[in-house]
Amino acid sequence: MYVRYFIIVLISSAFISECIAGQYCEGFSQDDEKFMVEGPWNIGQPIHEIITLYTVSQVLNQLNKLESAHPDNFINNITLDMLPDFNSKNTHNIEIRSLDIKTHQLLRGVIWPDDPEGLFFDNTSDACDFSSGINWLQRFDAKNTSDLSNYTARSHFGNLQFLHSMANSSDKTNIDTKNKVLSWADFLVSVITLKYDNDVKLSSIRFASDLFPSSVYIGDLFGVDDEESDFAIKIRQRAAGVLLHLIQDSYSKGHVNRSFDYKIIEFYNYNDASHDRDAHKEFDSWSEGENLNKILEGNKEMSMAVRSGVDVLLMIIAKKRKDEIMGYLENKVFNL
Repeated sequence: MYVRYFIIVLISSAFISECIAGQYCEGFSQDDEKFMVEGPWNIGQPIHEIITLYTVSQVLNQLNKLESAHPDNFINNITLDMLPDFNSKNTHNIEIRSLDIKTHQLLRGVIWPDDPEGLFFDNTSDACDFSSGINWLQRFDAKNTSDLSNYTARSHFGNLQFLHSMANSSDKTNIDTKNKVLSWADFLVSVITLKYDNDVKLSSIRFASDLFPSSVYIGDLFGVDDEESDFAIKIRQRAAGVLLHLIQDSYSKGHVNRSFDYKIIEFYNYNDASHDRDAHKEFDSWSEGENLNKILEGNKEMSMAVRSGVDVLLMIIAKKRKDEIMGYLENKVFNL
């Protein structure tokens, strides 16, 4: 889902958001600040975050029904009671800082493609401490796409648009874009399934070597400090959030044109005149008073995004072969 964030800061300079260890953000108040998300599904809603949390809830429900062990349950620190009540009529307005901190790594991951330099936050460890967003706005400039270190500009206007299941430029074919998207997905699956050591530099990975500065490590890319506790699991969960974002975007009408049977017809490019940047405003939305659970299941595109995300996470947790996971993504999610 291609997202533009508008940040309204309503806090005084004296307010500092801290965290209660392992639980919730200290000092949280709905009136402290508002981190608004404008996405293809609707305007001013934390769409990616809600779809991700709902996806996780479906995964946990299925895991709870299985009697067999879960070989690689990398989200086993998250439980259903940490997630929002999707039968509530106001879950869509939830502030992610109000959620248990154990959910924050997935949320930081699903936000990452829109904020790949971590500029919406004043720390690297969780989603408690939002920044003013000024630095992000300064980096969000189509004129800066040639700067290899400016992931923000490149992911929105340049050669990292594939992070959003979009073509890097209008002259790219669907095959070109699909291959780029699948290469990115392959990298993410490799990170999640521990195919790379955490101290590996991106310069040593063929796909990433030309896309990111040579000195960047995997942890650096996803904004995880190697001195943080649970460093490895944080990287895995953030990479999973990034992968879910990729899948979700592929079902957004503002990113991809799909046929009635959901085969991909065209990957859009953000700068192309044929791409309606406001298409998401016309897309199905949710509003106050609605039951979010019913909306997520009733909206075909959203339900497809959830179902695909659930399938991929369950395959990873079951330690399916990577070629099986990638085959699902190639033939079911990104099928032309």
